[in-house]
Amino acid sequence: MPLTSSQLNEMMSQVSLVEEVETDLGDPRRTRRLQKVVESIAKAPGVSFVEAFKTKQDLEGFYRLINNEHIDFYELLDGHKDATTDRAHSLGEVVVIHDTSKVTFPIRSERVRKHMAKYSGQRQGFSVHASLVATADQGRCPLGLRGLRPFVAEDKLVDDEARDYWRKHFGSLDSEYD
Repeated sequence: MPLTSSQLNEMMSQVSLVEEVETDLGDPRRTRRLQKVVESIAKAPGVSFVEAFKTKQDLEGFYRLINNEHIDFYELLDGHKDATTDRAHSLGEVVVIHDTSKVTFPIRSERVRKHMAKYSGQRQGFSVHASLVATADQGRCPLGLRGLRPFVAEDKLVDDEARDYWRKHFGSLDSEYD
């Protein structure tokens, strides 16, 4: 039997993204940093990182975390994906909405950021394919992500170092499917 709107709202009000990304990153400081990052971004998902992290130290900590070679991007989402699956199972019928979007940044001083694809003389970035699980009713209430895969088109990368980086961290190039 489908959940009522109030039951669904109650279920989703219990969701804590901080708890869902609670994972052992090999060092308790990294785990705390991840939770702090998720909390900051969840409070204001539509703002830039500079705006989301109120202090220079928090912004620097965020960049150190996402560039840490000891952290596997996909492992960060495991808890959230599992919780999303559990929510979906509790409903019985859901839809999975797939979308691919480009994440772009301006090129400043003709310098392309490390490992980014170059889309034009003014833009650089990468693409990301998301699989969002939502309720099957008319409301399409989001339940969480089941998949998230960054990728780039190989011909948009400026050097072999960038190609090696994407292959090492995300598998094949040129496709949102792996």
